Amino acid sequence: MSELPVNALAQDFLSKPDGMFLVWANGLYQREIELQSEARTQRSIDAAFYDGEQFTQEELYQYEERGQKPRVFNEIKPTVDWILGGERRARTDWAVMPRTEDDSEPSVRKNKLVKYIDDINNARWHRSEAFSDMCKTGEGWTRVAYETNQDGEFQIKLMHELWRYMLCDSKSRKPDMSDMQYLWCTKIVPVETLINYFPNKKAELLGLAEDMADLEKDLINEGILEYLGQSHERIRSGSLNLNYSSGEREGIRVYEMWYKKNERVQVLKGDGSFNNEVFDLKNDTHVQLINEHGFRVVQVTREQMYCALYTDTTVLYRQRSPYKHNRFPFVRRFAYLTDKEGSPYGVIRSIRDPQSDLNTRRNRALFLMASSRVIMEKGAVEDKNNLANEVSRHDGIIEVEHGKQLKIEDGVNIAGAHLNVSEENSAYIRQISGVTGENRGMNTNATSGIAIQARQEQGTVITTVLSDMHSLARKLEGELVLSLIEQFMDKPMQFRITADNLKDKIEFMRVNDEGDLETDITRTQSDFIVAERDYRTTMRQALSEQLISVAGTIAQHTGNPELAVSMLTAAIELQDLPDKDRLISSLRNSAGMPPLSETEEERTQREAQQQQQAQQQQQAQQEAQQMEMQAKVAEIEYKKAQTQLQNANAAAVNLKSRVMAIKDKMETLRTAVDTGVVAIQSQGILPVVDQLIESVDDILSIGQQPEPTFNQPQP
Repeated sequence: MSELPVNALAQDFLSKPDGMFLVWANGLYQREIELQSEARTQRSIDAAFYDGEQFTQEELYQYEERGQKPRVFNEIKPTVDWILGGERRARTDWAVMPRTEDDSEPSVRKNKLVKYIDDINNARWHRSEAFSDMCKTGEGWTRVAYETNQDGEFQIKLMHELWRYMLCDSKSRKPDMSDMQYLWCTKIVPVETLINYFPNKKAELLGLAEDMADLEKDLINEGILEYLGQSHERIRSGSLNLNYSSGEREGIRVYEMWYKKNERVQVLKGDGSFNNEVFDLKNDTHVQLINEHGFRVVQVTREQMYCALYTDTTVLYRQRSPYKHNRFPFVRRFAYLTDKEGSPYGVIRSIRDPQSDLNTRRNRALFLMASSRVIMEKGAVEDKNNLANEVSRHDGIIEVEHGKQLKIEDGVNIAGAHLNVSEENSAYIRQISGVTGENRGMNTNATSGIAIQARQEQGTVITTVLSDMHSLARKLEGELVLSLIEQFMDKPMQFRITADNLKDKIEFMRVNDEGDLETDITRTQSDFIVAERDYRTTMRQALSEQLISVAGTIAQHTGNPELAVSMLTAAIELQDLPDKDRLISSLRNSAGMPPLSETEEERTQREAQQQQQAQQQQQAQQEAQQMEMQAKVAEIEYKKAQTQLQNANAAAVNLKSRVMAIKDKMETLRTAVDTGVVAIQSQGILPVVDQLIESVDDILSIGQQPEPTFNQPQP
């Protein structure tokens, strides 16, 4: 850090508030750099080990002296990459939830708006970069801010910040940064860019310009102690003279500082989502809450966030934080903290020593296998140089003086011992890092499925600490984004919701439509919720398979398919499947079940539709029952009519038989008459006529009286 110039101009500057702030800020920054120099050096070494830079300068000199090229057998990189890959495969789910019942519809729109902001910022990749810094060096950072884009329009941004650019309060230990008092984000900015933003500071900025490459190197290695046998510090000039170098791009080192000051502020008190919000007299909503809804203003003492932008000698601006959330616009991820100093460190710290020993052992084994040692009596050979050349040849010929002893030993046997130790180092690295050979799919001495599963579980449990911290950081980022949405996005806006599947229908969403309170996202407040996820991959998969096998049995025994669908949904949720949310939604939709993301309004509409459908089904059932009764009555009438028809047919058959009987008897009568005529002609007619007259009544009464029996003797 350069010292401020001591002259009349400087004394006049220091007597002003900006000058006093500059002295305080520079002194505080320098103090933190000195306190954290050892920790930042170790973190820099951790990052170098991941990249394969695993030898100190002293070790490189030793290899050079013995004529060997040092080789790096990097077990750290695949170990860390396995953890990073796990984060990319199982990214955390989230949702925006309403604080009150009236906030339901705006919270749905906020949820989709947060998704849109994530998409336009490529936020998932920025978070992955921050998680990578956390695993390697122990600390990763993301920024959530409301800034202008390249078109000059303000938008909510979420971006990754390299840990080397960040310096925070060394006393802070809480993962949500609530105990942090200050932090810096330092950047090298081109001179012309700063002049465009601060034209009134042009003279001071031109005097601070230096080569950007040198400034960047200084910033990257700031606070890093001597390592690899060389110092990374460069003496920087603090004078205010022009120091241009031909053909180089000029830049200025700029400090962005956020700090807290304890002061008394006025806040709103009342029922609702605006409770404890800082009162703003220019805010019409705040005034309306006081005048119409019974809110009151209370003065409280709290820590107020401030921000400043300055160079080594110039304050560019200094003001109260423009953000309503009154928090740092940065989110910190740390893997582990040392108990004494609270310095962050990552996964690599505990496996650096076995990695260094592994490199040493294997390089030593290679050297021994390629070299030989000669033990001989003095005078055994005439030329020692020639002996050395012959020993190094695979077809060498050595002539020994008579009576002298000469023995050649190769280093293969000793090399084997070094290789065995190096294998133990490799196993130890996998063991303490949590990324076991079973996790990486390597062949190990675990043969049974239970043993393999137990070791996989061991690895995933150890790395759960990292995933849990990453999930908390994701929640803090969401809270900041949601606060910026409610504070700044008050204009009418239409945006497209990115679909996971290009075949899906494109959905557009409107917010802040004039006169439509349901689309007003600034009048209500919501909460950002991160869904809890079980990161123990093996256990989740085993539980998923059990749920799938049990789902069919439960549906078969209960006769309720919704129970099976619910269990299948839970089983799919436990799997690491791409686009599984859409798969779950399709499954529930096919079973007639509501989606998991159903809002209160959608639930009310669905219940109304279900009630209407139930009424329609009941009416249809009643109509079906009535038709069934009518069918039964018709069937009874039909059977009755059929019986009557059968009776009528029987009566007709009976009548026909009687008519035939009458016909036969009439024929008998006619025959009798004819016989009577013959008899009259022969014997006389009177007795015959009397007998016929007596029988006519019986003959003609056949259709009205029971049929006479003809089995009696006839006269």
